[in-house]
Amino acid sequence: MNKDNKKLNLLGNILFYGVLLVLLFNGFTAKQNNEIPSFFGYSFMHVISPSMEDYIMTDDIAIGKRVDADEEIVVGDVYIYDSDTGIKIIHRIIEENVDGEYIFKGDNNPIPDFDPVKRDQIEIKYLFRIPYLGKLVKLFKNSFFYAVVIGGFLAYEIVDHVKKKRQENAEKEGQ
Repeated sequence: MNKDNKKLNLLGNILFYGVLLVLLFNGFTAKQNNEIPSFFGYSFMHVISPSMEDYIMTDDIAIGKRVDADEEIVVGDVYIYDSDTGIKIIHRIIEENVDGEYIFKGDNNPIPDFDPVKRDQIEIKYLFRIPYLGKLVKLFKNSFFYAVVIGGFLAYEIVDHVKKKRQENAEKEGQ
């Protein structure tokens, strides 16, 4: 392996692990502050209930953009809002009442959400979903699985490093 390839490989590894660390840090920080994690302006939410099925399924990852204070809220669109209990809920707006508050309802729910939602509680406008990725998120919440994954990455890196060293030594001996 020549020096340029080694530098490129090292740069790729640094970039990969750097982005991974930023994502992990962002996720842990958001979780501690009861916020939804975001990256490059896009927010990610693990859907854990069937209330929006068949539009958004349980264990999908919902992707959205933070709502600006002056942005128009559209009846019929799906948003993530912060409920009075502090739980983040992803539902569809079905009505704006006379007080300027919004009535939300899950597509799969028979009745609307109990409490009207104020404009400042609406945080994110839903854009699209990534099916089934939430199943992987559930696995990562299991600390044993997390340890196995990190151990696997470390083992791979060690084995890869040893193989490269052996190849380099074999090339040196062959010269």
